[in-house]
Amino acid sequence: MMDTHLSRLEAVLAASAIDGVLLTSTESLAYFAGFEAQVEWGSAPWLPCPAAYLWLRGEGPVLFLAEGETPPTNLEFDLIPFASYAYTEPFPGISSLIAPLVSRLRQIPGAKIGAELPWLPSAVFASLVEACPEVHFVDIPSKLAELRAVKTAPELQRLRQAVKLCDRGQRAARELAREGMTEIELYSLVHAAMEAEAGCRVPVLADLLSGPRTAQVGGPPSSRILCQQDLVLVDLVARRDGYWGDSCNTFVIGPPSEPQRELFDRVLTALREAIAQVRPGLLVSDLDSFLRQRLVENGGSFPHHAGHGIGVAWHEEPRIVPYSASVLCEGMVIALEPGIYVEGQYGLRLESIIAVTSTGAELLTGFNHTL
Repeated sequence: MMDTHLSRLEAVLAASAIDGVLLTSTESLAYFAGFEAQVEWGSAPWLPCPAAYLWLRGEGPVLFLAEGETPPTNLEFDLIPFASYAYTEPFPGISSLIAPLVSRLRQIPGAKIGAELPWLPSAVFASLVEACPEVHFVDIPSKLAELRAVKTAPELQRLRQAVKLCDRGQRAARELAREGMTEIELYSLVHAAMEAEAGCRVPVLADLLSGPRTAQVGGPPSSRILCQQDLVLVDLVARRDGYWGDSCNTFVIGPPSEPQRELFDRVLTALREAIAQVRPGLLVSDLDSFLRQRLVENGGSFPHHAGHGIGVAWHEEPRIVPYSASVLCEGMVIALEPGIYVEGQYGLRLESIIAVTSTGAELLTGFNHTL
């Protein structure tokens, strides 16, 4: 998988006359190096950048990795460790990463290096510019985002597994939610079910809101107690093997009322009709417009994107938004998530993950949206 990613990158760099890359974002480290940076607790307090990936066209890639971090499995390129933790002397901090980078870049004067400047610590960047004045750095996050938008077959398989974890979480939420339970109690049970399914720790980003809180669109679970006739909005984003799944369902505690059934059916119909529209060549802005118009026709609207790509980041290109000039391509994997919200009263959102195929759409989400 990494060889394919590197070949794609080489083509992008050649087209832009860029000689190599220095990558430090969580997404690029996962995509090009197979390194899964910790997202549950973030970087160590003594080291803001746990890894850096340096690759020059015509040479093998190098991963600079902080000691104590777990290296990628099946490593097929050079790994250079650098000191991070110490207790007999002050923490070395970022300087232990800067030194080997400077040593390598000084060997290629005049090179044009693509970097992710928003994700490159300023201390590293300033030191590299000062120590390697003949190296020219250019910002390339947008090029990398476009490169990652179309998935390979191995990526698609990893995404299927991540989506299955979200399916498990949604089934658990629907099965375990009870009147008198708090939102945070329900979430803890849902997360436990997902980790039991995976057999390991699972990083999860979650919206879990109930009753009038659902009108807020998103937010973490709280101590609010679930009551009869409450809508419960559960949006789960889980990472597995470096790739993210996503899903959203909204259901009712107890028997739903007729207005709740009508609301649910309007959103579910819009979602299904939008999935049927998905095909290569479709303008993303047209898909966004279709979903918004269908909700307006049914007396509702939503103040957020209509969907997004998903992969090593939980929001990737293409963004399903009004301004986008992107076109759907075979191999893209997208989420679609229409909703209806009434301020101070209720909100209802449903979301599915879809792979764009040569003939249309393949639904990756496996659980049934039920009220």
